[in-house]
Amino acid sequence: MNETLRQRRYRTRALQVKAPREPNPLAWRIGLLLMVFLCGGLYYIWLRSATDGLDKELGKVKRDCSNAFKERDNLQMAMERFTSYAYLTQEARRRNLGLREYTPGQIRCLTLQTRSARSGLDEDASGPDRGLAAQNPSSLSTYP
Repeated sequence: MNETLRQRRYRTRALQVKAPREPNPLAWRIGLLLMVFLCGGLYYIWLRSATDGLDKELGKVKRDCSNAFKERDNLQMAMERFTSYAYLTQEARRRNLGLREYTPGQIRCLTLQTRSARSGLDEDASGPDRGLAAQNPSSLSTYP
């Protein structure tokens, strides 16, 4: 077997190994620039999607506020209707409560002030409107 191995002719080639190349500075700059553009593009897309989400949420809040204002206005109109003299007398007649018409001077109306306006006037009063008529007689009025 050794003879067969010796009879073979091997060809050998010498490999030429080149020295490692130095990195191309232009390639590095282009690669870095591409990375910056890619990161900037991804940040723009993320920022745009966040802005769109906030716009939708803001629209929803505006619609909710608009609906709340409409409901408040409707409730104020209903309160004015239900507290009006005409409605109260009509309901009293309809329910047969036996109430008579009031005489002039029988009902007194107090104009209510805010607590901050009254705070210096009546500090020892126990209720929010206690003593208000005595302190502010100009706010007294009677229905005709």
